[in-house]
Amino acid sequence: MENQNKQIANVQLQLSENCTDLEKEILQQYWKLNETEFVNAPKAIKKKYAISQSELTKTTATYSTLTFYLFCDHCHSFEKHEAKSQSSFNQTIREFHSRYYQSFKCNHCKEVQKQQFHLEQERKRNELIKKLDEAIENKNWKKLSNFEKGVLKNCLEMNFYTLKKHYGNILGQNLYIKFIRALETLENYNLLILKKDFRGWIEGYDYNPKLLKIKDEIIVPKEVSNPKTYFNSETNELKLKLIINKEKFHPDSPLYAGTITFKEQIVINPGIEYVFAQWERANDNLYFTLIPISELEKFPDQKPISNVPKILRQGIHEFLKNLGSNLDF
Repeated sequence: MENQNKQIANVQLQLSENCTDLEKEILQQYWKLNETEFVNAPKAIKKKYAISQSELTKTTATYSTLTFYLFCDHCHSFEKHEAKSQSSFNQTIREFHSRYYQSFKCNHCKEVQKQQFHLEQERKRNELIKKLDEAIENKNWKKLSNFEKGVLKNCLEMNFYTLKKHYGNILGQNLYIKFIRALETLENYNLLILKKDFRGWIEGYDYNPKLLKIKDEIIVPKEVSNPKTYFNSETNELKLKLIINKEKFHPDSPLYAGTITFKEQIVINPGIEYVFAQWERANDNLYFTLIPISELEKFPDQKPISNVPKILRQGIHEFLKNLGSNLDF
């Protein structure tokens, strides 16, 4: 059998000497090829020779073998393949064509690639172990924030599921991203190895067991509850800095808690309408302000120079420029 495809060469049918003339005829019709396409389907062979599928399968498997060679683009040689049925031949050719566009590799080249892959993985593993050891030797945890140090210590004491639940309860949904960023920082300092899924989501972590031996050296200072307060007795404006509750271990525990001492009398009058607001700041602290709405009317009105009529704008710019040049700091 000849094949015009230069990538698939030397296609030959091997028949057993033990088969009868009828079996030989059946097999020749069964294996008849037009390049890589079979001329006769098994259904047509069974109908023509009045045989069952099991008889056809037994005949092809017992008395025939189709051999062919596939070209490897990597080592530039042909690799021998065998088929005992049309379906097995078709499967091999389909795989060959699908892999051909991605550069087909013979089994020898795939084995070489596999060995190279394992060697590269071993090299990366040794390199990673070296980095993890250096991180401990250099005490990289000292470069972390107090929050990151706390996350690291908890990583050494909890599994990932418990750790996520712990910080989910403490931080809540809005601040949970801080926990994720802390894990990424720990990986950047070679103190953790994060495991991620195909989407890039963290689903676990590993660490150097040597960290367990020096865990007590990772000191997380306790934050002193000393909220800052400010009260303007003239405007009755109250400002508070609320500190996050580091002892929040239960969903019903408050997110912000501590003690506070006012240095002067705070007066909140009944029947007065107040404006209140809060802002999140560094270290998850919360800033809260309370001021009577009537005080807002006393604030001066401001508007940018761009809103001033054009005829005045240039004069204002010249005045400010001259004023600035004469200021003595």
